[in-house]
Amino acid sequence: MNYCRTIAVLFFLSCLSMFAAASSCMVEDQNVQSSQLAQQIVALNAQISGMSSSTRPTAMVAPGRSLLQARHDLVLQLLREHPEEAHSVLLPAAVVAEIQAVNAAAGNLLEQIKTVSGELVPMIADDFEHNTSSTRFQVHTSTDDIDLFGITPPSSLYHRQVDATGVVLDDIMAADTVSPYAAAPTETDIKTDTFALPAVSGAPPAVCSTLGDQKVAVLVLKFSNGPSFGTNADVGNTVNKYLFNATSPSVTTFYNESSYGQASISGDVYPITLSTTYDCTTTTAMRTAALAAAAGTVDFSKYNRVMLVYPVTSCAFGGLGDVGCRSADSTFPTQNATTWIPVAANSTAPPASSIVSPMGHELGHNLGMNHANTLDFTTIPLGPVDFDATNPNTVGGGGTTSTTSRIPAINKEYGDAFDDMGVAYPAGPFNAQHRTQSLAWIAGPDSKLLTTGSTTVTLKPLEGSSGTRSVRALRDPRTGSWVWLEYHQASAPYATANFNANTGNNITQGVQVHYEDGYNNSGTGTRLLDMTPTSTSSSVGNNFVDGALLPGKSWSDPYSLLTIKTNSADSSGASVTISYDTPCATVALSSDTVAAAGGTGSVTLTAPSTCTWSVFANAPWLTLTGANASGIISGTGNGSVTYTATANTGSQRTTYITAGRQSLPLTQSATVATLAGISPSLVTLTPGVSQVFTITVNDTQGLSDLQNVVLYLAGSSVEGCNVYMYPSGSSSATYYLTTTSGFASGLTAGSSGSSSNTVCTLSGKNSVVTVNGNRITFALDLSFNKNFTGAHVDNVMVSSKSQTAAIIAVGTLIVNGDAAITMTPASSAVGTTIPVSITGQNTSFSPASVVTVSGAGITVGTPAASSTTALTVSLNVAATAATGTRTLTVTTGTEVASTTFNLVSKNQPTIKLTSSSLNVVPSATPTLTATVTGSGYPDPTGSVVFLDGSATLGTATLSSGTASITAGPFSSGTHQISATYQGDNYNQTAAPTSALTLTSAKTQTTTTLTTSTSSAFAGTSITLTATLTASNSATPGGSVTFFDGSNTLGTGTLGSNGVATLTVTTLPAGNHAITAAFVDTGDFIGSTSNSITLAVSDFTITPATSNLALTAGASANNTVSLTVTPGSGGFTTAVSFTCTGLPAGASCSASPTAVTPGTTATTVTLSILTTARQAQNTVGAAIIGLFSLPILAVRRRRRWRAVVLALALGASLAMGGCSGTKSSSTTTATGTPTGTSTVTVTATSTSGSQSLMRTATINLTVN
Repeated sequence: MNYCRTIAVLFFLSCLSMFAAASSCMVEDQNVQSSQLAQQIVALNAQISGMSSSTRPTAMVAPGRSLLQARHDLVLQLLREHPEEAHSVLLPAAVVAEIQAVNAAAGNLLEQIKTVSGELVPMIADDFEHNTSSTRFQVHTSTDDIDLFGITPPSSLYHRQVDATGVVLDDIMAADTVSPYAAAPTETDIKTDTFALPAVSGAPPAVCSTLGDQKVAVLVLKFSNGPSFGTNADVGNTVNKYLFNATSPSVTTFYNESSYGQASISGDVYPITLSTTYDCTTTTAMRTAALAAAAGTVDFSKYNRVMLVYPVTSCAFGGLGDVGCRSADSTFPTQNATTWIPVAANSTAPPASSIVSPMGHELGHNLGMNHANTLDFTTIPLGPVDFDATNPNTVGGGGTTSTTSRIPAINKEYGDAFDDMGVAYPAGPFNAQHRTQSLAWIAGPDSKLLTTGSTTVTLKPLEGSSGTRSVRALRDPRTGSWVWLEYHQASAPYATANFNANTGNNITQGVQVHYEDGYNNSGTGTRLLDMTPTSTSSSVGNNFVDGALLPGKSWSDPYSLLTIKTNSADSSGASVTISYDTPCATVALSSDTVAAAGGTGSVTLTAPSTCTWSVFANAPWLTLTGANASGIISGTGNGSVTYTATANTGSQRTTYITAGRQSLPLTQSATVATLAGISPSLVTLTPGVSQVFTITVNDTQGLSDLQNVVLYLAGSSVEGCNVYMYPSGSSSATYYLTTTSGFASGLTAGSSGSSSNTVCTLSGKNSVVTVNGNRITFALDLSFNKNFTGAHVDNVMVSSKSQTAAIIAVGTLIVNGDAAITMTPASSAVGTTIPVSITGQNTSFSPASVVTVSGAGITVGTPAASSTTALTVSLNVAATAATGTRTLTVTTGTEVASTTFNLVSKNQPTIKLTSSSLNVVPSATPTLTATVTGSGYPDPTGSVVFLDGSATLGTATLSSGTASITAGPFSSGTHQISATYQGDNYNQTAAPTSALTLTSAKTQTTTTLTTSTSSAFAGTSITLTATLTASNSATPGGSVTFFDGSNTLGTGTLGSNGVATLTVTTLPAGNHAITAAFVDTGDFIGSTSNSITLAVSDFTITPATSNLALTAGASANNTVSLTVTPGSGGFTTAVSFTCTGLPAGASCSASPTAVTPGTTATTVTLSILTTARQAQNTVGAAIIGLFSLPILAVRRRRRWRAVVLALALGASLAMGGCSGTKSSSTTTATGTPTGTSTVTVTATSTSGSQSLMRTATINLTVN
């Protein structure tokens, strides 16, 4: 569906067609306008510059600096829309100096080239209508906010101290560069708390937390002379209702569900009137003015979020929000985040469903989340680690589409239909990566981190509040790329509504997989993968709604050794195995670098002959010799592949060569500075243990060319563990560790001493700089504490004086926390043997592990370790053991981890037994149900045994307090039914206070017979119907037998309505006593029906002779006597007669024409009449023609003589001929011909719809 999260009152505007003429979304118009803007500004520059120095200052002042003001407005528009042209319209420096010297206020209307230092704040503008967004940036200082245009800083600089340099006018900068804070911190910087956050009594924590109540100050802005809200739009109350209401639907209930009750939204709505009108192009000025106007009304120390709701007539976005929190400033005394909500002027009230999703989305940005996208590789789930080869500075990349690499990648913005940070509508649950990495709603053992080996994990549904709900598996440490696994069930309201809206999904049937790219994705955005790709075209795309990895399916990454298999999935969770395969080939590059000028190298593969491998390079600037059309070379056993790199004229670039599912990084140098990388690229550390990291840089101009080198290790605090290294002299540097209150005192490389912040310690002794020609190595000796537990992406940035672009390298650091354990179950009862499963975090369980339990009365069995983090053991608890809290401790060498569990007395449950029926027939199988109710926590589990007296009927497991079986059949008689609950670790056994009496007996039946008629001709179809009823209203089954007296007529099967039928046609003439009998079936007693007399009548006909000879035309000796004889019981219906088979000219008749036999035989005389035969001459055709001609000529009586003459002539011609031609004639006979025929006599009787026919034959001879 289209991601049009439209809010009628709170309408997230985006490039509305009705405002197209003025819209900033009209790209073609912008290009034209850009040329016009530049031309207009240049023309004004010429006008101003052409004035004499004596008149210029005067012209710039009263009556209002109209010339400068006009130029000012045009330059502001240019800086926003076409920042790349900013330098082309600058006034000469001398002219600017003259104007500023005469009138400083007039000088404020002129742009400047300057550097602004402060916090880099990212903001996302959402264009929901077109499913796209843009990331905006500000440099935030304690007094000002400067909007940056024309540059996209790397995400590693987000919320870092930076230097932004460019053309500045008012609060707009057309930025040329954004780089890490360049100047080495001074003593003043260190002591004046550059990063300090004022402590305010009763205020939220200085650090914006994603946990707890998010306090939002909503400022509903009214412009004195601008657009206004609709007269019927109660904006304030609408926002208040759907943002803060504690009942659904609202943003706070959505966040409460998603956070497992760890986060909520509350706040207040304030109407604020501004004298100046602001719009979507002046959001920074709007915020400044709104906060200033509200300062006397709103105590901002009580809030950490601010939402600006304002009316507009057009806007290029539907919502704008800070990504994460910005530091405190002179107006807002706490860390805070801002959301801008444009509302269509004069709009009306919206439906609730259209508000929760987009408002939750914008506040999600404030909590630090970017969008939930999809990543589409058409025919495969995931492409190479360097799939986005268009980015020249790093392996990873975040472009919308990678078109230059060999494998296309489509990063579809908002593509995830299940996540509210994507296209989810209605609001969908935030995914596991967001909940774990950005929000900390899933933490500790509920999130697993995997880097090696093979691990099977039971993923609990993300909608549940306990258990492992997210798994993060490393793909490649050098890019900091991971896959995230999660599982869903429709067990929470918002999640269920979202799943139902996404028809055809398989989200609850398998495991969802997201991809994290460490450099471009560092925890703020997510990318859903399609694990069942079917598309073969990047223009079509895959269907991510059904993209889960289903049970029985596995995926092996072609570009790493990672394999994921979903074993099974049900409502309780999904079993998934994550493994890192052992490659069959050892691979190596001849060199991991290549010169800027280009060159060749090789990949060597050492493998047995049975090993099949392939080599692939994705970057377009690297070619494998002999590769096929897809860029792949395949082989077996030992092998070598040569590659060629083209020349590099830009910044350093890195790609990967994948050989035998192992991706090897290859870096091509830039013309000046090249960052070789960080070592180790992947390291796992124990808290307090130091690690020396080395960062290697190649710079053709030496150490003096380096401006600074920065190691960013993002953490839970504002700055994490971040170290700035500023070169000094020819072979040294000063190291500065950032803290939440500024920079720690600098450490000279190799000096004694250390610097610490809340997460790490930098030691100076082993932190040294080594210079070897143009190769410079920076060593950092770091250790980390428990506050830094988890996986972190190492971002290294190098800024050199000779290159404007920063160079970036990536690695991965994992800091283990203390050894910790959890046990299942977490409590038990006395008098039981408890099988315990112990799950460890940062543990090293082994067969040498020792398990102990505090207190007496518990015997510990021998523990068994299935892995370093999984242990099982049995605890035998005596019935006399004291109840209360006990401590279980696992000791492995010097590693000790403990947890507590509760020992309780067993509860006494009660049991109630019911049956679906207590009066049954012997073959019945009633349902027996036992309901077990506990007397304390936890509820009873286990099984119930059902008994018939002392005989066991069956056993069933309790589910939600009930257990049921289907019992029977039961023999005739009474049965005493009982049930016994078997108990569990917390509940004693239980039985009902009394048994159920169940009676099994046969049922009396009644058979009722009906017939379709009471009388019938012989041969007529007669339906016999037997209807069976039971005394207990049951419907018997089986069959019914029908009788004629004692003779069986046939059997009919009883239907579901208790009716059986039989159709008969062979009953002879006479009266028949018909009955039906149902036979005893074991459940129903047999019964015989009433008797029905059925009268069947018939007759026969017999000729006195079967042969009759006569002369044609004779009227004597032409009759045959027929005798009609009735069947048994007589025949009382009239009988008529017909004949068939008579020769030509013959007919028959009966006398009398019809008879009714009654009970005695009756005689009928049958007469056959024939026709006498006669001869006939026929004159030839010629004679007839001669006669006909004069006849046709006769017109009047006076010509009769001519007729006579003609007849005479005709006779003469007939006898003597004419012109020598003879006449011709034939003689034929008429009447009944001679011969013998078989005549069939049919006697027919009809009564209503019944008809009976009987026949006899006579051989008729005609002479």
